[in-house]
Amino acid sequence: MQVYVQEASNPSRVKVYGPALERPVKTNQPTYLIVDCSQAGPGTVIFIASFVHVTFRRNHKHHAAYSMFFLH
Repeated sequence: MQVYVQEASNPSRVKVYGPALERPVKTNQPTYLIVDCSQAGPGTVIFIASFVHVTFRRNHKHHAAYSMFFLH
């Protein structure tokens, strides 16, 4: 029998930053934030948002970083 052990995820190492968190968000003005999971280990990333229009993009610099663009 073979057992494959995967490295555990560490959600406390996820970094979230960007203009949507650093200054007041204005109504009907586009803004964004970055979710960087690169140091959190393996796992699935799930975004839950209650905004009218949200666009997610994987960052070109690192596969485990995502940009979230939205109107508030």
